Amino acid sequence: TMQAIDNAIKNKQSAIAIVGNQLIKNAQIHLNNFMGTNLKITGFANAATKDVFRKAVQYALNKDYGYNLVIDGVIGTRTNNVLRGTLLKHDSQGLLVTVLEIGMLLNKIDPRGVESPGYFGNGLEAAVKEFQKKNKLVVDGEAGKNTFAKLLK
Repeated sequence: TMQAIDNAIKNKQSAIAIVGNQLIKNAQIHLNNFMGTNLKITGFANAATKDVFRKAVQYALNKDYGYNLVIDGVIGTRTNNVLRGTLLKHDSQGLLVTVLEIGMLLNKIDPRGVESPGYFGNGLEAAVKEFQKKNKLVVDGEAGKNTFAKLLK
């Protein structure tokens, strides 16, 4: 790590760009544990990480609500229709709450813990509000269709 930082300084690059973001690294670790994948822990929200995150959303929707979505990482019509009717808020519980916590980490926002199955407490509510504010959404601390749509981009 120190060598990478030294090289970054010599090449006038951001040291963070070399070592990655710790919150994203945490998200990648949680995604690996949650989905049984082997993502490389880079600290960058790369295409592979985003794909596993989308699959995690589909998996959690299936497990929590019995939707039988294809877990392919493609957020198509069926997944979008399911998400339109989904609302997570304070005191919600389940695997989708866990995935929401991971989604906050991927967006460099600390939900103050990730648990499985998750519980939507004060830390996650504050994180959702921060995410909504950053993305110019209605800031209500509830994760509904608009919040999930931004998370899944």
